[in-house]
Parts: sequence; C-alpha cells; structure tokens
Amino acid sequence: MVLHPAMNDSPRLGSDQVHHAAEDLLKESFPEVALEGYSYTQDQIWDVLLYAAVHRISIKAACDRLKDVPSYHWMYTVLAEQLWGGPPWGSSKGGETMP
Repeated sequence: MVLHPAMNDSPRLGSDQVHHAAEDLLKESFPEVALEGYSYTQDQIWDVLLYAAVHRISIKAACDRLKDVPSYHWMYTVLAEQLWGGPPWGSSKGGETMP
C-alpha cells in the first residue's frame, strides 16, 4: 500500500531563489572578474552566464535577449582575458596579432 501525503509540505522555490542560489555557489568557486573602469557589475555578468546556461543558448543570444547587460563582444573579451589571459582567436593591436 502506497501512502500519499495529505498535504504538500515541500517548500516552494521560485526562479529568483534558484537563480540567487546558483549565483552564490558559482561566486564561491570563481574569482571576481576585474571590472575597474567599466560600468558593468558582477551581477550583470552572472545574469548573462546563468541565463545562457539555463536556456542552453550562447552568450551572444543571452546578451541579445536581456536588458541592461554588457554586449556579447565585451563579455567574450573580458571572460577570455580572465580565463585564458586573452582571446583564443587572437586580436589585433597596432597591426600586431596578439595570442
């Protein structure tokens, strides 16, 4: 015989609660991105990354869909600098290709 609970006593989690919990966990694991001189915040960066992850879309698509977030080009550039020391595709500065 299987008993079903008479009432649902499980707490409800809203999407904001899940978003903030995931953001808090990620912030513990990853260092803050250096944002001196930029008008963007850490939270805006995490908003883009979490939105892209949850919806299984690219950072570009997330930036296109969200308001008040950095451009996808800015996101790619800053994340590449922070994660790999520069963009893996190379960039041109003063006619010189940078790795």
